[in-house]
Amino acid sequence: MKRYLIAPLLVVFLLCGWVGQAAAVTPASSTAGNAASWLRGQQLPDGGYPGFQGGSDPSATADAAVAFAAAGVDPAHVKRDGHSIIDFLATSAGSYGTSTAGAAKLTLAAAAAGENPREFGGVDLISELQGHVNQASGLYDEQIFTHSYAMLAMVAAGETVPQAAVTALEHHQSEDGSWSFSGSTEPGQGDSNTTAIAIQALSAAGNADPAAIEKALGYLKTVRMSDGSYTYQAGGESPPAGDANSTALVIQALISAGQSPEAGVAGSPQDALAHFQNADGAFRFRDDTPADSALATVQAIPALMSMPLPVVSPGFGQVDALVVLPAAGEANLIPAIPALLAMIGLGLLVVGIGLRRGLGSAS
Repeated sequence: MKRYLIAPLLVVFLLCGWVGQAAAVTPASSTAGNAASWLRGQQLPDGGYPGFQGGSDPSATADAAVAFAAAGVDPAHVKRDGHSIIDFLATSAGSYGTSTAGAAKLTLAAAAAGENPREFGGVDLISELQGHVNQASGLYDEQIFTHSYAMLAMVAAGETVPQAAVTALEHHQSEDGSWSFSGSTEPGQGDSNTTAIAIQALSAAGNADPAAIEKALGYLKTVRMSDGSYTYQAGGESPPAGDANSTALVIQALISAGQSPEAGVAGSPQDALAHFQNADGAFRFRDDTPADSALATVQAIPALMSMPLPVVSPGFGQVDALVVLPAAGEANLIPAIPALLAMIGLGLLVVGIGLRRGLGSAS
C-alpha cells in the first residue's frame, strides 16, 4: 500500500473503532443516558433541582447528583447559569445538613462527586451524623429509611458503621423479612422501598447477619409482579401494580446482595424498569400515572447502571469528557456524535483516494 494512504486509512480505522464503541453501548446504559439528558433539562438557575414544592430542593438535588455520578457524569460539571449541582448543595449544607436525613443525603452526593463530606460547604457532615445517634437504641433516626441512608452515608465516607447501628436495623426487621418506613414490625407494615434500602445498608456495612438479608430477599419475592417489576407493598392494593421507584430500588438491593437481575431474561427487573421510560427520556411512576417523574428518573438511573448505594465517585474521566450534556433548553447533540465521526472517517478516506489518483496521474 502506498505510504500516502496509510495515515488517512489509519485514522479511519481508529474512528470506526470509536464509533463501534459508541454503538456497543448496552440498552440499559443507553436508557440511563436518555434519562440523564432529560434530567439535565430540569436544572434550575441556581444549580438545584425542584422538589415537591417547585423550588430548588436539597433532597431532590442530592438524588440528582448521585444519578449523574452513576451515569458517569461529574455532578460538578452539570451547571445552569454558571451554578452547578455541587455549588447548590454546598450552599445548602449549613441548614439542610444539620438533620440526619440531610447529612446522610449530602454525604452520599458529596462522595458520589468525589468531594470530602467532612468539609462540604463548611460542614463536617460525618460529625453531624454521629451527633444524631441514639446511644440507647443505636439508631441514627427512628425512621428506618433514614437510618439506613445514614449507614450508607457512613460507608460512602469511608467510615465504619457501628455494630450497634447494624444490630438496631436487624432488630426492626419484621417476621416476614421486610422493614417498614416507620420502624414498625407489625405484620403487613413492611414495604419494598424501605426493605430495599435496608438490604443495601446491611450489605454495604459488611458486618450484618447474612440470614437477615436472605430473609429480606424472600420478602421481595412476594412483591414481584409477573413482568419483573415490583410493587410497593404486599397486600397494599388489589390488584397490585409494579412501579418504577420500587423496581429501581429492588434492583439495587438485589445487586448489593450478590444477585444478578440481568436484562434480556424473561421477567427481568431491568427490562421491566425500562418499560416505565417515557419518550422524552424521563420515567413515569406507574402506567396509570404517565406524567414524567423526576423522582422515578433519578432512582432509575443508578439501577439501570447496576450501581447500588452508595455510589462512590466512579471516576468520570473519559466518559465525562466525551458525554457533554446540553444546558437546560438546548438541543441534545449526544446521539449525533457517532454519525459525525463516521462522516469524518469517510471524508478522510475520500481524501486518501484522491491523493492516490492525483499522484498516480502525475507520475
